[in-house]
Amino acid sequence: MAQMESWEAAAEFGIPEYSWVEYQVIRRSDDLYIACLSSIFDALRLQQKEERESALADIAKILVIYSRSAAARYLSGVEKRLNQLYSASLFYLAGFPATATLLSRPLAPINDVLEEEAFLHGFLGRQLNEARLMDGMLLESFRDDSIIRSLDNLYTILEGQKNLGLREDPRKFIAAKLTLSCLERFAETNVWDILRQYAAHYTTELWQPFLGNTRAFPLWELLPSQLTAIRAGILGDDDETFSLQMPTSAGKTALCELLIYHEVKARNRRVLFLVPFRALAAEIRDGMSQRLSDAGVRVIASHGGNIPTRSETITVENADVLIITPEKFTALSQVVPGLGNRYQTIICDEGHLIDDDTRGLQYELLLTKLRGTENAPRKLVFISAILPNVNEIHEWLGGQTDRLAHSDYRPVETDYAFLSPQPRQRHSWQLDVNPIYARPRSYFLLKFLDQDDFRYLNRETGRLKLIAGWNSYVSLACAAALKARRNGSVALFTTSRGDQGIRGLAHKLITLCEFNALVAQNSPQLSDQLPLLVEFVEFILGSEYLLTRLLRFGAGFHHGMLPQELRREMEESIQDGIISILICTTTLAEGVNLPIRTLVVHTVRRYNSTEQRWEYLHNRSIKNIVGRAGRAGKETRGRVLFINDTEQNKLKEVLQDQAMESAHGALYRLIVAINDYVVRVGINLNNDIIDRQTDPKFLSLIDSIDFTLLDLIPADTPQEQINHHIDELLARTLAKRYCNTEELRICLETVFRLRVEKLQQ
Repeated sequence: MAQMESWEAAAEFGIPEYSWVEYQVIRRSDDLYIACLSSIFDALRLQQKEERESALADIAKILVIYSRSAAARYLSGVEKRLNQLYSASLFYLAGFPATATLLSRPLAPINDVLEEEAFLHGFLGRQLNEARLMDGMLLESFRDDSIIRSLDNLYTILEGQKNLGLREDPRKFIAAKLTLSCLERFAETNVWDILRQYAAHYTTELWQPFLGNTRAFPLWELLPSQLTAIRAGILGDDDETFSLQMPTSAGKTALCELLIYHEVKARNRRVLFLVPFRALAAEIRDGMSQRLSDAGVRVIASHGGNIPTRSETITVENADVLIITPEKFTALSQVVPGLGNRYQTIICDEGHLIDDDTRGLQYELLLTKLRGTENAPRKLVFISAILPNVNEIHEWLGGQTDRLAHSDYRPVETDYAFLSPQPRQRHSWQLDVNPIYARPRSYFLLKFLDQDDFRYLNRETGRLKLIAGWNSYVSLACAAALKARRNGSVALFTTSRGDQGIRGLAHKLITLCEFNALVAQNSPQLSDQLPLLVEFVEFILGSEYLLTRLLRFGAGFHHGMLPQELRREMEESIQDGIISILICTTTLAEGVNLPIRTLVVHTVRRYNSTEQRWEYLHNRSIKNIVGRAGRAGKETRGRVLFINDTEQNKLKEVLQDQAMESAHGALYRLIVAINDYVVRVGINLNNDIIDRQTDPKFLSLIDSIDFTLLDLIPADTPQEQINHHIDELLARTLAKRYCNTEELRICLETVFRLRVEKLQQ
């Protein structure tokens, strides 16, 4: 099985066929297929759920290679469509329903299809046909809330078909057995029964407009991460704080849709959805607005710039759901009196960014203001993927222990591959895939790159030459991205914009493509829409600008200093397949969810100019970045390729969830820095010292404090009440929780009192 995985990867990355002689599995593929098919039934009998799902996932990944992979064209003797249906059912039983749907939907009708196979195809693909008996039974139960009764009737039919198949037809037996097993899982995960059990004020009539939506993707069942949250009470009828830790792409959007619909329709409340990025606000609106709008929920997103327009202030007043960044909400609050009091339910997305250098302070202070009190309770839902101390944040927000839910579930598996020099083979690199796991998930891919990949034909001499700097990490990263883009979109991640970052990678990609180096040959055909994109960027930036030149080869880049209009254009272009490689920094990798098949990580270190040394990104930031590969419903799996072999120990630490940094909030870190400076220099802090600082990040944080004070303390507040307002505000901050010395507490109070004096002046 490990050999089959390795061979499939070799075919996918275009490694020459003469290198395949070591794969004995090629000559024994029939034996492997028969063994895997037989093993399905042993796996289904395993009692431990995790063991059973792991075994089924391993089998599913092998079977799908025979139908849907770069290696499939070399395999024969298998009915590929029927095999793909089997693979889809195994992925479903292993806990990957999005992958099951992805595999089932495009299947053409299977020759001489059996009734059980037709039903299984429609069920997994979410495309049931009411004209067929079993399909009609299940569809009818969705409408009249009789899921369990219908499932019992289907069990009876399928048990009879299974027994008949056992006597007369192995194919019928396999189809009936797999269908029975899938329905048994569906009985535990279907959305109707879960809502009936856990959603306050549940009625079929209330939820039918939402669940019966035929335009949106059918929401028939819930993922393990969503089940964890709902069973912990997120759809309850209380105003308690609820915190949820779940990985990227683990079903957060659908869960938030359920939560919003419940709060608006079942509890008659308005919802504020806070997101830290403008692009993320737009993405969330696009992702969830159709189903909610069709069900009568008014959703708007306000995220363009920080100056509210008149039309925005009017629209906000009529919305059931407002999706907005903290900065924009603070600005809107200045012109819409009492805006914060209109929302009884608040969802805080990407909550770990309260620790972010640029966005964290505003986010933290806004949560400080909006979190509920005994006199004005609110339902606050805090969501994060990567906080090891989420329990402390949850407690700060006023949450009880039983309202904290944690899930490690990811709807798509990701392979992590480390590039390293190949032993006893000069100028050749191999991939060590999933070294933190056991076989068959762990395997080697030899000769992934070698010196010849960087050769090009010198037209003047007719000789092959090597690209300059061919064996640098920049060159290796670009070559890996070019190989990976044969099979889907690629994000090429780096940590800076300079010569050892985006600029260096962009120049190297252009060189490899312009010289037509071997690794750049046989690339996928460029999009028909690419010339229009090039023309647009050329009009804005000029024909010789680096981005313009790079786009001509179907690649782009994205970083914080690129104008927002162009950043959005790059995001849409990789989503729409106009470009196949996007070089990016954390501005993209920690923000929007893109359909990335492969993430190539150039480095996870960046240069600290203040300290004049290279340092690693935080472990939790790295974890969030690598979680971007492989999108549910878009790919059967994701791939992350780590290029710098000197960083392997650090990266393995991250993949094993070791040494994850806690988040104490941007305000706490600011106070610690100010206090350290005051103590070191031996001065008394005053506004002159604060205002003389020149660091843009520091000044931005001070601005955030000033905005918060302007928002919280009205201009006509009597002098004797101002100190009370400040004390009340500080007592509710996350920073107050972590300022564990008298010195730090005094510094925190001093900073805020000084800024009030400044504002009064």
